[in-house]
Amino acid sequence: MKHIHKRRGCRVVVDTSVVISGISAFRRPFVPGKSSSADLLYEWSRKSRFIWLVTPEILEEYKEVARRLNVRPNIAGRLINLLREEAEEVEGGQKIGISPDPATIVFVGALRRARPTFSLL
Repeated sequence: MKHIHKRRGCRVVVDTSVVISGISAFRRPFVPGKSSSADLLYEWSRKSRFIWLVTPEILEEYKEVARRLNVRPNIAGRLINLLREEAEEVEGGQKIGISPDPATIVFVGALRRARPTFSLL
């Protein structure tokens, strides 16, 4: 994954629930205003409004949940590929036991190491 520095703004870690809720932004045609999560993802993909932070574990979480919820593979794949090209990869840091949901731990680790300006958890 490349570190792209052309994007400016807040550094953001986006929770899987926001991604799955907003994945309709990657269908064609995009319908603005239908979902705030879709609007957020669309803004990021088109207008570089924030720096999306990911770790390999977070990308795996996005893919696994999309697969489990039967999101069309081509739509989920478009987002994952875009993230691999445009998001900033950060170290996940060590896992910490603050949540009963093990998937949440990968996001918290990224937050602690990257110190984003804002997070959508």
